Amino acid sequence: MTEKQMEILTNIIGAVESGGQIYGNRRYDAYSGKGANSANEKTCTLGWAQNYGNEGRKLCKMILEADPDAFRKADTAGIEAKLNTDWVATGWDPNSKEKAALIAIITTDAGKRCQDELFSQLMETYIASALAYDKTMSVAAQMMWCEIEHLGGLGPVKRIFGRASKPYTVDGIYASLILDQNDTSNSNQVGDKIYQSRHQCCVRWIKQYLTDDTETEEEATVGVTAQDVLAVMRSWIGYSESNGKYREILNIYNSHKPLARGYAIQPGDAWCDATVSAAAIKAGAVDLIGTEVGCEEHIQIFKNKGIWIEDGTITPQPGDIIV
Repeated sequence: MTEKQMEILTNIIGAVESGGQIYGNRRYDAYSGKGANSANEKTCTLGWAQNYGNEGRKLCKMILEADPDAFRKADTAGIEAKLNTDWVATGWDPNSKEKAALIAIITTDAGKRCQDELFSQLMETYIASALAYDKTMSVAAQMMWCEIEHLGGLGPVKRIFGRASKPYTVDGIYASLILDQNDTSNSNQVGDKIYQSRHQCCVRWIKQYLTDDTETEEEATVGVTAQDVLAVMRSWIGYSESNGKYREILNIYNSHKPLARGYAIQPGDAWCDATVSAAAIKAGAVDLIGTEVGCEEHIQIFKNKGIWIEDGTITPQPGDIIV
């Protein structure tokens, strides 16, 4: 998806999750206690994207790493000590003091940024699962996939798409969702009545906001855009050798076969150039990486594509690579 399309998706899911079904609204201070949304929920839910259980714990960890001082100032109830405990398995039910601290933490500046970042990471995962299911899936259908997977998980979204007609349309996906209401043995499936209005909002807003001018010529011709690769790169902000997260990038690079020049990058190697290739691999733009591993080969590829700037006199745009 392009940056504009991701903005539309964010506005849609924010609205149906915590924004009162008003397009563009979202509540960074949203909090639901144990069992508030469903009897199946064993612990709390945090943030505008309704991060349940250990996703909420992950959010708090991200905030602590992003701004330890702000986290600890807001943490008046020992939340930091809870971050190494499985919230779902233990059925943690925050008391009123812990609830207040959690809300204070997630509404710090770092908390708001991390809520957006975590949502972006989740959407990348959902979009990848959608395209793995059907690589020709339209952006509109991908948005519906993301909304359904975010609500119910991978199994339910595959069920809905499995009985929808191809080519997938938002109306066809919605029709498949409503079929869940025929199963009276369960009133909490993704297509059941309690969720019908949210799906109706999604259908309406996708039709309203995903107009022709949000589609780019690049998407129509190559399928993977610079924004897709940039989204991957943004999700890696903060990855470093000191926190060990850079190994995820190395693993992605080494997962692509055949290995570039037959060499698996090692933890002690310089990994800046490999990061570009790893982002291309994760985004599905493997045509960008070929079998090269050295900087000179990458430089030539990007020069050929007309996006390499060497003299520093031009203001870069998203997607440009500069040396």
